[in-house]
Amino acid sequence: MDAKFAKKVVNELYERYNSLRERRRDYCNLMFFLIFVTFNLSILYLQRDAESAYSVVSTITRSSLIPTDTEVSDTSDILSWLQTLLQDIWEDPVCGDDKCEDPFEFAFYGRFGCKADCGTFLEQQEITEVQVDMYYDFHHASGSTPPTTLMQDSSWNLCPAEDSSFFDVYHIKNSTKIKHGSACYWETDNTFDQLEGHRLEVIPDVPDGEWELVIKGDLFNKVGGGVRHRGNVTYFSKRLKYLAAYAVANYELGAEYKILNETFIQMNKTDSQILLEHIDSVYEEEYQALNASLDGGALNYSDYLVEMAALTESYEASLTEGESTFNNECVTLREANSSVLVGDYNETTETVYCGSACFTNTVPFLWNTENVTVGPNISMCTSCNDTIDEFCEWADDTVLAYKESIRDSLLNLDSEVADAGDDCYDVIMDEYLVLHRALHYEIYNAKGTDPSEPDEASTATIVDDFIARENEQSDYKEGLSQRSVANNPYENITVDVYGRYKELEDHIIHSEELFEADASVPPDAATTYETYAQSRAQISYTMTTEEIKDIIVSALPNRTMYTYVEWEPLAGSTTEYMTCDLDNRQPDYFGECVHEDYMEILAYNETYGYLTGDDMKEKCERLCYCPWPICNSEQVCACVQCGLEEDSAEDYIDHTLDKRKLQELRRKLLNASTEEMYQELLTAIQDLSAQQDDLSSQVTDVQVEQERQNAAAEAHHADTTLETTINAGFSDLKASYDILQEQMDELLEKQDQALEESAKTEEQLKRLEELTEQQNAALDSIKKAVDKQINEINKAYEQNQIDYEARKRYYFNAELDELEANKKAELSNLACTVKPKEFTFELDNYPDTTNDSARERLVGINNKVVAGMLMYVRRNVLAECNNTRFSNIENYCIAGMDPGHSYGVDPVFKLGEELYNADLDYEETITKYYNCSELKKATYTEKNMEPYCTQYYNDKLVPWGYFSYNMKGHSSGFPVFFDINLSQDRAQEYYLYVEEGHYIEESETKDITVHLVTYNAELKIFANIQIWFRFLVAGKITISYNIQAVKVELYVTFEDKFRGGMEGCLAIFAICALVIELNELYTCRMKYGTVKLYFRSGWNYIDLTSIGIQIVCVIYWWLYVFLMAETFDVSGQPGGRYDVYADLEAKARFLRLKGNCGDDYYSDAYMESYDCANAPAEEERGYGLEELALMLNKMDKLGAQLSFYMTLSGINIILMIARSLKLMDFQPRLGIVTKTLALAASDILHFMVVFGVVFMGYVMMGTLVFGYKIQEFSSLLNSLQTCFETLLGEIGWNNALQDLKGLEYWAGFAYFWSYQILVFMILLNFLLAIIVDAYAEIKDAAHETVSVPAEVYPMLKEKWRTLLKSKYFYRKHIPEDRIRKSLKVLAGRGDEESSDDSSHDFDFDAERFLKVGDEDIDRETLTRVLTHCIAYAEEKAGVYDVAQKETPLSEQTFMDKLTSCLPAKFKKSDNLPPLFTTADVHGAVDMLMEQHGEPKKKEEEKDEEEEEEDVDTKEMMEKMAELIRGQEALMSGQKKLEDLEERLLKAIELPSAAPEAAAIRSDDDN
Repeated sequence: MDAKFAKKVVNELYERYNSLRERRRDYCNLMFFLIFVTFNLSILYLQRDAESAYSVVSTITRSSLIPTDTEVSDTSDILSWLQTLLQDIWEDPVCGDDKCEDPFEFAFYGRFGCKADCGTFLEQQEITEVQVDMYYDFHHASGSTPPTTLMQDSSWNLCPAEDSSFFDVYHIKNSTKIKHGSACYWETDNTFDQLEGHRLEVIPDVPDGEWELVIKGDLFNKVGGGVRHRGNVTYFSKRLKYLAAYAVANYELGAEYKILNETFIQMNKTDSQILLEHIDSVYEEEYQALNASLDGGALNYSDYLVEMAALTESYEASLTEGESTFNNECVTLREANSSVLVGDYNETTETVYCGSACFTNTVPFLWNTENVTVGPNISMCTSCNDTIDEFCEWADDTVLAYKESIRDSLLNLDSEVADAGDDCYDVIMDEYLVLHRALHYEIYNAKGTDPSEPDEASTATIVDDFIARENEQSDYKEGLSQRSVANNPYENITVDVYGRYKELEDHIIHSEELFEADASVPPDAATTYETYAQSRAQISYTMTTEEIKDIIVSALPNRTMYTYVEWEPLAGSTTEYMTCDLDNRQPDYFGECVHEDYMEILAYNETYGYLTGDDMKEKCERLCYCPWPICNSEQVCACVQCGLEEDSAEDYIDHTLDKRKLQELRRKLLNASTEEMYQELLTAIQDLSAQQDDLSSQVTDVQVEQERQNAAAEAHHADTTLETTINAGFSDLKASYDILQEQMDELLEKQDQALEESAKTEEQLKRLEELTEQQNAALDSIKKAVDKQINEINKAYEQNQIDYEARKRYYFNAELDELEANKKAELSNLACTVKPKEFTFELDNYPDTTNDSARERLVGINNKVVAGMLMYVRRNVLAECNNTRFSNIENYCIAGMDPGHSYGVDPVFKLGEELYNADLDYEETITKYYNCSELKKATYTEKNMEPYCTQYYNDKLVPWGYFSYNMKGHSSGFPVFFDINLSQDRAQEYYLYVEEGHYIEESETKDITVHLVTYNAELKIFANIQIWFRFLVAGKITISYNIQAVKVELYVTFEDKFRGGMEGCLAIFAICALVIELNELYTCRMKYGTVKLYFRSGWNYIDLTSIGIQIVCVIYWWLYVFLMAETFDVSGQPGGRYDVYADLEAKARFLRLKGNCGDDYYSDAYMESYDCANAPAEEERGYGLEELALMLNKMDKLGAQLSFYMTLSGINIILMIARSLKLMDFQPRLGIVTKTLALAASDILHFMVVFGVVFMGYVMMGTLVFGYKIQEFSSLLNSLQTCFETLLGEIGWNNALQDLKGLEYWAGFAYFWSYQILVFMILLNFLLAIIVDAYAEIKDAAHETVSVPAEVYPMLKEKWRTLLKSKYFYRKHIPEDRIRKSLKVLAGRGDEESSDDSSHDFDFDAERFLKVGDEDIDRETLTRVLTHCIAYAEEKAGVYDVAQKETPLSEQTFMDKLTSCLPAKFKKSDNLPPLFTTADVHGAVDMLMEQHGEPKKKEEEKDEEEEEEDVDTKEMMEKMAELIRGQEALMSGQKKLEDLEERLLKAIELPSAAPEAAAIRSDDDN
């Protein structure tokens, strides 16, 4: 066989092998790239977690958080949306769901909390029992407000105090313990039902916190009282009751002792002493009667003197006669019985000698004190003359009456003792009333009668018990009580009196300890037991009431031990109005202490002449009031009303009080009078009612029309579809009407509430006006009375009834009475205060059980709102319009952004609004909330005078509602933050603050941004939600929103960590891809000396761009993870909330930022008072808002970066799709898309020029003609989108065209149909035709190519056999690598490679042939070619020397024969063994035929007639084919020539390449 032919065969086989190898490499590249793309997409899928993210986003989108409209025309729609949002999301926990959501659903107390879920407060922990004492007396001066009116106007309630941190950050009162918020304990204020009295209200369950007792409508300080610890009041009242009972019992025993002592003294009196005392008492009565006759006018003075002289003479005679008679008889008796002294007791006769038988028993009460058991007998009078007889009878009656009086006194001993005890008790209780009124009330109202229950027993019961126990130990008390009755011998009485007397003299009460220290003693009262014991030890039965009172006062506790707060303890007095707040109400009566010498200077009066200093002193004392200091004995309280002039009195003033000089400014509300405002409200309500009536009428007409249509439908149609539709429409209309009706009712309700509040304010103003009128009337009345009095004085002077000095005195007294009456009338009609009085106290008795948690606000079911919702407004500045002819219509235009001027009003101080609080609308309260002194530089003007600075108040002196604040990461604006801890009602109050404070003003608002974040704990996904309301100058408001689902917990679960490993692998793959691409670039540079060839292919640009984006995505992701996601944290904020505002329950100035420090805002003095230099950062003004803004800004950046990352990855996906198409282009059937587009590119380019002209013409026409009416054409971008959507079949905008009128309708008609015909039907189909034609051509060309399975299957089969080749499997299989290397050697190709991508369709079942040029080589021929080639190679290489024994060809191996075909440059210097055996040759042939052989083409059977008809066509096609092949050969030759020239040029340019060029030429020669 020809060697040249054999070499040709080998070269052909080698070329085909290289083609197959390249094809296999292309498949591998495609497979690996698709694996990489799948891997990358899997990571992106796991990172995005779109399913979970969409579930969160869709939930939020469907909630009330997202507005349903994209455009609105009124701010009321925005406010309605805001109100609905707050109602739906700011919900309070549901009571009764068997779930106590602490701390916002708490135990029940008062009218608050949830008993069903959390039980009662009393059951769960100790709680303070509080009592409120109210002392009131509404009686008032005549001529002023009636007492009943004062009583009806007054009310009180117990309310949580405003968080003191609102005003003082360093003195927080721990008001957080009050869980229910700012609502008062009673839903309605308590009123009074009596004109005077004491009301005690016990509140058993007041939680700890800062409270205030609020009293409203008490114009003249008629109500006083206090708030006290109920347990301590009970404890101390019990102690003081016991002590009082002990003191009273001792005092009663002392009184009994004194009475018995007095009785004993009376028993020792003689008859003479008894008679003389009787005579004195009789004449004393006569004297008193005589004086009464003189005073009563029955006697004149002269008769009185006569009667008095006669009575005196009679009195002296009676004394002399009685004493003489008694003494003479006694002397006679002594002379007759010298052995017996007068008054001696004769034991034998048992008589007492008294000088006369008539006076035998004159002294019956004297006895021998050594034998008290023996008493004298009484003898009857005998042997008396008439005179002595009369005297004896009178004396006997007198002495007998005296004895009976002693008996009666002993019978009434217990009553007199009890009366004495009552007197002592009254003294003690009066002291209690003055010093401890609350304890006095408790003691006084203890009415128990059972001494075994001393806590409930009255003091009298305890006293009786003490006395009874003492009497049980007495030996004489019972006998004295029994023998004091009538007909009991006196000697028995005297024994008991003397015995009881001696008992009381030697003893005091023998009772047990009255009280012991126990566990109920309050901590502050731990030492009171010792004090009480000492006081008890000091009490004695011999003490007077004053001494007992002093001891008890020393034992009294301090009121602070049981009192939280008390106010005006003396309030309730009917004269309190004379002194209350006098320095502000009427300073002329507010006095100062001056020396009494100054009175002489004031004494001169122009009208009445010279008066004395005492007169002026009296005048000043009656007219002036000096609260402090109390003037001493040398000072007088003087004031302007009594003539005090500070300049002239400067040397006489000893002490001057500091007076508070406040400027009283009358604030105009909304620059309108109250009457005008009410008239406007009434007009608005009437208009609203009329609108409602019109709407009702229209709805009624619609209902009638619908009913008529329904009846017609039922009559003419059996099908109920129309009826159902109409009913549905009617139902929708009815529902809309109901909603509107509900909104109108709500509006009317709000108007009613505003009117009611305004009416209260108006009533109070009218009441003040009435007081002024009453005051003027009273002054007029007094003036008239004084004038009448002066006229009477002048008349009396003219009639000489009084002299000149008396007239001056009367004038002075009349003037003084007038001034005093004027003062009373003036002050009785000048209210002490018109604002509510607040008395603050703190309860902090038990540990705080509240936790610093955040309320749960949910969007949907599981999406919890973080922190709250931030809403901020950006505003425009209006200025006069420039160059306009219509300034008379509107002269103001937008001039730019508002730099931050405050605006709006605080509706709490805006009369007529629902939030208006009349109790706070006072200068003192307003300036407390808006304190200009705290500012660094407060500004004042003529309208805004101090203390109303322009920074806080408008020119109507109403506080601004909204202040600008520059938040980091946000545009400068006016923020309003809805905290998640706002209750549902409080959130609605914030809404009212926004609505009534004019937060959204249509004319000046630029845009509104709403920003909030939610967190889904189940999915661990944050949702960043932003809603924008943009106010367009055209007059509408556009609404847009953006929701970003962000996951910041990226590596928590095992799946997350596995994904992290995949992300690491992806980073490595991206770097490898970059290295491979750069290596390809480097190879091109090394092979061709330049990189221009690399960049001539557009596919390489796509590769580099895709790889670059992939690396950027990897880097960006890890930056997102470590710099953003891992650093985002809100765990430092309890519950994810921020303390933005100073007090969420503030009564006014809701939006005051927390913090009292700030160099750029507060004054240095203000910050120094709060020690801002050492204050933590949290106390900086706006710190909470800044932290919130940073959190929201960071969440916004997280969402933006994640979106950017996913967008960049999406772009890369598109590029990877393009790269996939590039890698598929090697296979004719896989590359059909790219080949089709390449083939049709030129036609498409020309078509797009035509299409663009036509398409843009329609876009411009739509914008110009219809853009001002139809949204779809309102801008070029909208028109472009609309026209493109029309190509996809969207023609809804045609309805708007059909609604046009006049000429525009026909323009729309022409526009629509011309566009549909020309663009949609013609041009679009042209484009499709171009692409389809190109596709058909490429499809025909690829029809005869090998399919992918036909190519891939042999590759996989060979690879499989190569991997499993062993002595047991596929032993005859020769690996491709070995064949390739052998063919390369046989062909002598070195490193040259070539490929041929030609392929045809074959019949695999036919005999296979190897195509070499134009010849077909079968299996046998190929075997001979290889055998010949091997033999030729061995012979040429001289493998076997002539001298050596030649190996028969049959014995040579395949390798030996193959080696013989090698060129000399590949042979070894020594003899080589055979390269191939015969078996190897046959195996190689089988493999080559299988891999590179082609089956014979099937001959298509045709009829002879058809062949004759196609002869001409076939000949023409053959000639054209030959021509094409010639052209291809020519082009191939030219290409080879160009390559050769290039290689020659390189060889010339690069000397080092000369050997390679020589080798090439040598190979070509060979």
